[in-house]
Amino acid sequence: MCGLGIKERNFYEKNKRNDMVDKNKEAIRIEVDHTKVDDRGPLDLTRQVDETDKRIKELDNSLSIALEINDKFQRENKKLTDKVRKAEAMRRPLDTMDEIAYRELEKENKDLRTSIGHRIGRVEELNTSLAEALAIDEAHQKQMGKLQVRLTEVEEDNKKLAKQIENQSKYVQSLRDKGVI
Repeated sequence: MCGLGIKERNFYEKNKRNDMVDKNKEAIRIEVDHTKVDDRGPLDLTRQVDETDKRIKELDNSLSIALEINDKFQRENKKLTDKVRKAEAMRRPLDTMDEIAYRELEKENKDLRTSIGHRIGRVEELNTSLAEALAIDEAHQKQMGKLQVRLTEVEEDNKKLAKQIENQSKYVQSLRDKGVI
């Protein structure tokens, strides 16, 4: 700009202001379009926070389901154990009809014991899944804490930048008021 005359300088600065206005309009248009399409990148903190919140909700739901199933199996296990105890308590000397009923009860008792064994295995699987879900939840809680700290830092940086822009705008306006620009 050093070798420019007054007319060329005014023309140059006018074009510069028009370019800034065009860029602001474009930024506003992009911001409006952002509400229609999620164009946040995979490193965007707000997107990561949203995804982590969604994952935590999914894990909470899975945990609730696992706990409900576990409770159901424990109730059934108790009922089956009570039936086995009753069947074992009923052992006594038998006559022919009682022997047939006894064999049927023994078969049912064996089936119940097998069923209980399967259910105990399932409860152990669910307890393992629950422990894994709790570990994942804890890891996500830690990650959320780190993301929150980073988000706070970014917000503070944005405030500082906004203040700098405001100061620069005041400086440019003061130069305009003095007639330098």
